[in-house]
Amino acid sequence: MELKIVVDKSQVLLKRKELKAEVTFAGATPSNVDVAKLVAEKFKADPELVVIKRILVRFGSNIADVIAYVYETKEAKAVEPQKRVKTEEAPKAAPAKKK
Repeated sequence: MELKIVVDKSQVLLKRKELKAEVTFAGATPSNVDVAKLVAEKFKADPELVVIKRILVRFGSNIADVIAYVYETKEAKAVEPQKRVKTEEAPKAAPAKKK
């Protein structure tokens, strides 16, 4: 995989960098974790401080457009909304029969 930064914008107030990048890959679309590792290597940051907002594959090609944020600290990353975790729903009880 190869990462090419298209736009690198610094948000001083939020203590983060907003990135638009292109990822060239072979095979299946790379996961958020794989792209986060690439971005972290490029900016010498901790992969936990990288948030991948979107990976959008160009139709019929092996290039994806990526939008990512690289935060300076874990405290700065606290402004990022948390992902919802799916939990198993308890089976619903059958309605009681009336006599």
